[in-house]
Amino acid sequence: MIQPGTPGVSGLAERTTADTDGDVRRILEKLESTGQLLTVSRLVANSPALFRAFVLFSDGILTRSRLPGDLRELCILRLAALKDAEYEWAEHVGFSSRAGVTDEQRHALAEGRLPEGVDDDRLAALAAVEKLAEGGGWSAEDWDDLRARFGPDGAIDLVMIAGWYGGVVPVLTKALGLEPDNATYSQKGRAT
Repeated sequence: MIQPGTPGVSGLAERTTADTDGDVRRILEKLESTGQLLTVSRLVANSPALFRAFVLFSDGILTRSRLPGDLRELCILRLAALKDAEYEWAEHVGFSSRAGVTDEQRHALAEGRLPEGVDDDRLAALAAVEKLAEGGGWSAEDWDDLRARFGPDGAIDLVMIAGWYGGVVPVLTKALGLEPDNATYSQKGRAT
């Protein structure tokens, strides 16, 4: 993993408030003051045109979704395991713990198993994000089920979580060099 303040394989510097201005600087200051400034954000800050949108979208999923926090985090961890996104997994261990996800549930997800003791809604959400992330066919029945369980906003939130954490984030973190080569979950209990 790259160290703060040094370019990674991308050759991009981790931007700071000292070398940015305008919206980028203001957003970096806010992220720093709340303890939410992650390496990926510092690297994306190299694109002032997209940085604000990146942060707003991430924040929207993490703090504005009407889905229960534990359900959201279970889905994010499942996607991180599916996509070998160790950086994202590591970032969400703390988030998931604060949302009520247990060590046993994280361990099951890391091993590719469904966690025990979760309700049907959480199992349906996990199945939905996995199906979407793996490019499986998506049907009117899938939408009907998600809308019935989570309402229209929750259904869209799950699709957005699948697209963000099952597509954009793994591509971004791998391209930026934040993922180790041949990522495995051996440290977290996943078979290599």
